[in-house]
Amino acid sequence: MPLLDVRNLTTRFHTRNGVVHAVENVSFTVDPGEMLGIVGRPGDQS
Repeated sequence: MPLLDVRNLTTRFHTRNGVVHAVENVSFTVDPGEMLGIVGRPGDQS
């Protein structure tokens, strides 16, 4: 049985320049004893 089970994760941020789609429809599982690292580039901070 997974320790963490994420399905269809979508994250958006509302900024003064409009909506930023940070994550779109991401799914993953983490089983006991596993590690997960998520790496991405920084968004536009303007």
